[in-house]
Amino acid sequence: MKDPISVYLSRRLTAYNSFSLDPVNPNVGLTVTIPCYSETHLSLTIESLLRCDPAGVDVEIIVGINQPVSAPVTELEQNKHTLRYLDNLSIERSDIKLIFSDLIEFPDRISGAGMARKVVMDEAAIRLSQSEKKTKVIACLDADCTVSPNYLKEVYSFFGRRNNLSACSIYFEHPLFDKTGVLHEPIVKYELHLRYLIQALKFTNHPHAYHTVGSSMAVNLDGYCSQWGMNKRKAGEDFYFLQKFMEIEKVGALNTTAVYPSNRKSHRVPFGTGRAMMDWENGKEILTSNMESFVTLKNFFDRVGRESRVVVNDPLLSQFLIDQRFDENSLMKNTSSNITFRRRFFRWFNAFRVMKYLHYMRQHGFPDRPIAIEARKLLEVLEYNGSDTDSVYEQLLVFRKLDRT
Repeated sequence: MKDPISVYLSRRLTAYNSFSLDPVNPNVGLTVTIPCYSETHLSLTIESLLRCDPAGVDVEIIVGINQPVSAPVTELEQNKHTLRYLDNLSIERSDIKLIFSDLIEFPDRISGAGMARKVVMDEAAIRLSQSEKKTKVIACLDADCTVSPNYLKEVYSFFGRRNNLSACSIYFEHPLFDKTGVLHEPIVKYELHLRYLIQALKFTNHPHAYHTVGSSMAVNLDGYCSQWGMNKRKAGEDFYFLQKFMEIEKVGALNTTAVYPSNRKSHRVPFGTGRAMMDWENGKEILTSNMESFVTLKNFFDRVGRESRVVVNDPLLSQFLIDQRFDENSLMKNTSSNITFRRRFFRWFNAFRVMKYLHYMRQHGFPDRPIAIEARKLLEVLEYNGSDTDSVYEQLLVFRKLDRT
C-alpha cells in the first residue's frame, strides 16, 4: 500500500505554490499556516505567535499572500505593504522560522477562502514531509487573529497525546469589548449563536458536535494527505474539511488553549463572522435555529440502533427523511451490531444533513428565533444553574464554560 503522504504530494498539489526554497529543519514538527489577502493586522498575529511558549519542537509560520485577478488597487497595495513588512521582519527566536510567498494571483473563478487556505496548507505538507519528527502538525490561523501564550505547545502536544485522532477543533473566543470598554452586542450574539448550535447538537447526542472555524483548527500530516487536503470552496471550506474527519471519527476538541478571531465586518464571504457583523450593521437581527427542532432530533436519535427498526414519530421529520431518500435497509446491510449501525447512520445523517434538516424545519413552522430566547430554552432543558438569565453576555459566558468542559 502506497504512503498517503507521497501519493498526495505527487497528485493533488496546486499549481500556485510560490514560496521561498529555504531548506527544511529536520526538527520542525508544527507549521502554522496563514492565508493573507489585504490584511492590515498581520503583524499582531505574527507578534502573538512569537510571544508563545516553546512548542517543544521547531515551528514554521507560513504566510500565503494572495489576491484575485480582479482585486481593487487598494487591496493590491495592502498586499505589497504586507510583503515589504515580511521582507523586513527579523525573528530572534531560534525555534520559529517564517516562510512567506510572493504575491499569488488566483483567477476569480477559484479565488476564495478554500483556495487560499489550500495553498499554504499544501506548502506546509511539502515541508513537513521532509521533517524527521514523528508527529507533524499543520495548524490553521487567519491573519486577523491572536492566540494564547500556550497555543503552539498545546496544539502540538494534542496530537502526541491523542495519536488516534487526525484533526482537532480549537477553542476560540471573539473579543467582546471595543477599545473604550463598551460591549460589542452583535459579536456577543453571533458567538452565542455558534455555541448554542454546538451545544444543542450535543444535546441531541449527535457524535459530530464540533465547531468548524477555519482559524481554529489543526490536522496532522498523515490525516491531511489521507483525506486529500484542503478543498477549494470559496466559503465554508472549514466545515467541509473537518466534516471528513468527523465521519471517520478522527476529530477531537482542543480546549486547553485559545484562538482570538477578529470581530470585524467583511463582505468577502456569504456567511461567517464578518458577514454577520455587516448584516447587523445593515439592520438584520442575529437569529438562531428553533430549539424545538433539536428536541425532535434528540427523540429520534435516542432510538436509533436501540430498536430493531428506525422509529420516527414526528411527521415533519418523517417527510424530511423521505425527501432525503433515507434507506434504512442499505445502512443495515453487513451491519453486525447496533453500535456499527449507529456509526453508519450518523455518517449518513452527518452535520451537513443536520443543517439541511434545520433549514427544512425553518420552512415548515419552526422559524429561527432570537438567540437569547433559544439559548435560555436549551439551558433550561439542560437544567443548568443560572439558566433564568436573558442577558446574552451572561449566557455567552455560560456557553463558553460548557464548550470547555
